[in-house]
This record gives sequence, structure tokens and C-alpha cells, in this order.
Amino acid sequence: MKLHLSKLQFRRLVRCAKLRKACKLRIYLRKKANHVFKSLTQKQLYLIKQAQHLKKAYFNLQLSPEQTGGMLPLLIPALIAAGKALGLGAVGYLGTKLAQKITGGGKKIRRRGKGVYLPGLGKIKA
Repeated sequence: MKLHLSKLQFRRLVRCAKLRKACKLRIYLRKKANHVFKSLTQKQLYLIKQAQHLKKAYFNLQLSPEQTGGMLPLLIPALIAAGKALGLGAVGYLGTKLAQKITGGGKKIRRRGKGVYLPGLGKIKA
């Protein structure tokens, strides 16, 4: 959701993100929006829309450390992507092995050619 932030509020938000702590902002709802908040909860979105509907001028927004941009929001998508990649890789590998076993394509063929082959000793060149 797009909301208006003054320069001081934006600096405060950045400082809270660096310190990984919660942040309280008093947002003026009647000015043109200049900042996008991606991590607002459903309750926060509802309360903001309700305040706009009631034509209130200000809204007090409380952001948790995860919402201000600490390390956790950066790690969660990376962990999800890594889990998907590992899962898909494992499923793909097992699928190909299963298909090879069913079709008989997974058997190793010993090539016999030059030399004498003795079981257990390997190749002996004559």
C-alpha cells in the first residue's frame, strides 16, 4: 500500500531497519503517497482503509522489526527458494533413476574387446 512519508519519517524507518527494532510512525493520510509498504499485515491494511473511509487526517502505524526490513525478510525468500530448488532437484533425480530402472536404461554394459577378461581380476592384455 502506498502512503505518504516525510523525510524525517523515512530516515527514522531506515534507522529502525538498521537497528532491527520496531518503529512507530504517524502518517498523514491526506497527502499524496510517496512510499510503498509491502509488508503490512491484513489488520494494518484494514485499519488504514477504515481511517481513510472515516476521513481521518492521521493514522498511527506500528511496524515490527520484521516489517522495517531487518534480516529476517531477506532470509525467508532465500530459504524458500533454496528449499524448492533442493526439493525439485531431488524429485528430478529420483524420477530419472526410477525411469531408468523401469526401462532398463540404467544397467551398466561391460565392453569386452582387446585383451582377456578374467572375472575378479579385470583386463589382462595379451
